[in-house]
Amino acid sequence: MKKVTIVGGEETYYVAYEHLSGNISLKDDIIGQYMFYNLHLTELILPDNIASIGDAAFERNDFENIELPETVVSITGSRNFRSCVKLEEIKLPSKLEELPNECFAGCASLAKVELPEKLVRIGHSAFAECGSLTSIAFPEGLETIGREGFARSGLLSVTIPENVREVMTSGNYEEGAFKSCQSLQTVRILSKYIDRLPAYTFKGCAALISITMPDQIDIIEQGAFTGCSSLEEINLPPNLESIYTEAFSDCTSLSAVQSSGSLRTIASRAFANTGFTTISLPEGLQRIDKLAFADCANLQSARVPSGVVEVKGGVFAHCYKLHSIFWDTSATFPTVYESTWYNDDIKGGNPNCLLYLKDETTQISDKNWKNIILNNVASQIVLTSGRGDFYCPQEFKALRISYTRDFSAKTYPHESAGWKSISLPFAVTRVEHEDGRVLAPFNSGVEGSKPFWLRRLKASGFEDVTTIEANTPYVIAMPNNERYAAEYNISGKVTFSAENYSEGITIPVTPALPQDEGPKFRLCANYQYKDKSVSVYVLNDKDSRDYHAGSVFEHSERAALPFEAYVANKVASAAAPAMYATGGNSQTKGLHEVGSEPNIKDM
Repeated sequence: MKKVTIVGGEETYYVAYEHLSGNISLKDDIIGQYMFYNLHLTELILPDNIASIGDAAFERNDFENIELPETVVSITGSRNFRSCVKLEEIKLPSKLEELPNECFAGCASLAKVELPEKLVRIGHSAFAECGSLTSIAFPEGLETIGREGFARSGLLSVTIPENVREVMTSGNYEEGAFKSCQSLQTVRILSKYIDRLPAYTFKGCAALISITMPDQIDIIEQGAFTGCSSLEEINLPPNLESIYTEAFSDCTSLSAVQSSGSLRTIASRAFANTGFTTISLPEGLQRIDKLAFADCANLQSARVPSGVVEVKGGVFAHCYKLHSIFWDTSATFPTVYESTWYNDDIKGGNPNCLLYLKDETTQISDKNWKNIILNNVASQIVLTSGRGDFYCPQEFKALRISYTRDFSAKTYPHESAGWKSISLPFAVTRVEHEDGRVLAPFNSGVEGSKPFWLRRLKASGFEDVTTIEANTPYVIAMPNNERYAAEYNISGKVTFSAENYSEGITIPVTPALPQDEGPKFRLCANYQYKDKSVSVYVLNDKDSRDYHAGSVFEHSERAALPFEAYVANKVASAAAPAMYATGGNSQTKGLHEVGSEPNIKDM
């Protein structure tokens, strides 16, 4: 069509476009709307004098390239080259100032685009779904990038020039300009005008590792970086005041955020499911909304600064490794593990977490919270097995500290079974059954107590001991067999405790925990929840065909719980067995007649 002249008048051409069909009038020097729609042309040479290209004019054609004459001053309507899946490159005419919505959407092979210097606006979804487009140079005069302008494209890096005034979005439909650009690694925003990062702009950019924002940005809107799972660190703008809902949620590698004192508000789920291990918030912060740091699986410690006036519920929900909170503010301590998100009630967290209060007037909304430390003194510390880790980062004194464990496994005289393992962060001075009976290890000399077996691993095997010392691994068994008199059988909850109401018990910073070495394996003290694995052996807690509960340490069967010692190999994993027996070299039982009263040699 190089020498063709398109002449307007009464002549028409017929089109059938999706749900629209009919005759359309020709116009002078214009490629009219739908003119070449869905023709699957493999080659097309346009007239030299074309002034404009209309709506969906070339949609669904098969040419690999097309030369647009310099006479083109406008592309109107939308979808002009949409779904030209074989189009590989295009140079746009120098007089163009706008690209319409969906202009090149779905051009999966488009790898090279040359934008004109006069371009001011890129429309909505203009280059969406352009998976082969790995780079683009924006002209300096560009002012607007439409919503989903480059969504799901193949861009590797983006530099937004200084004259851009708007990167558009639609929060209701999560239509961020660069949403789900799976290969996008680096972003530089140089704009002098953008003062808020729009919602969902970079949502789902899983490869993003670096983002530079201008100083004037004071708001990061909803979901702006949701799902940027490779982002490890970010420097927030110095004038940033608010981080909106889910702004950094699901940034699972994000472990460090550098922020100045201008930040005032962190909205709901702003940092949910991120990779933080510690949180130290800026002093100027005032409000933290519900679930702000929920589901942070690696979070261990958090400090809430003095300027905070409000923290809402569930802020640390499902943070099971969170072992300490430093509450430097007088704001009410909320139910940090419970809240409601949309229609879901979210509940769960670490019951062994230590709360360090700075202000004695602070109100505690969570009436079930036990581990409160004020002026380095705790009236009580209550520890429990479960998913919650324990770690003491700052020494304090406890007037009373306790740990409760359920014992229900059967013991069998002359068999090695019914054992549990235990390691505690304090020296135990009292052991008591839930019915009030005082218990003590065999030969410990505690008057009026009922005995139980307590052993520590030595070079020759397990040996009987009479005390439970701090930070030391043991195996322990409570008599529970019909051959013993009822007064000696122990089944149910047993509490291990220590108390000193006059001077307190010093709980030091948790040291590196010991591993006792035996003839075949090492017994390791443990205050963490450890997922089941081939390297962590825990005592079986159920009867099997060959073994009673509490008779073998086995790997890959279940998780190791806090305050439960576990076995580690002394040999390379490839040569290690699937289980270790508690008997063998470790047995101390003798051959004697079993009576109604338990004997140290019965096990």
